[in-house]
Amino acid sequence: LGDEHRHWFRAKFFQQYRLFFRYHQPSKIIVYAWVNDEDTKRAYDRGDDAYRVFRRMLETGHPPSDWAALLTEAKKENTRLQKSVRRVARD
Repeated sequence: LGDEHRHWFRAKFFQQYRLFFRYHQPSKIIVYAWVNDEDTKRAYDRGDDAYRVFRRMLETGHPPSDWAALLTEAKKENTRLQKSVRRVARD
């Protein structure tokens, strides 16, 4: 991802899947930002490679690089996800 994105980490799953995340030591919080799918499997030197896709996402500001902004966005998404799960559970 380059030196400017050293604060981002990734976990490898199977052979071609990557989960990108940030960890904040003082608060002991992990924010999962993105995991690739069938369309963005790890494929070295391809435009749709998981690392290239995530790097482009970072360059456009989504997810944000600033920890406070990332945490704020993650909390909003968590609230939205919880509402969706409650709706599905009622139906």
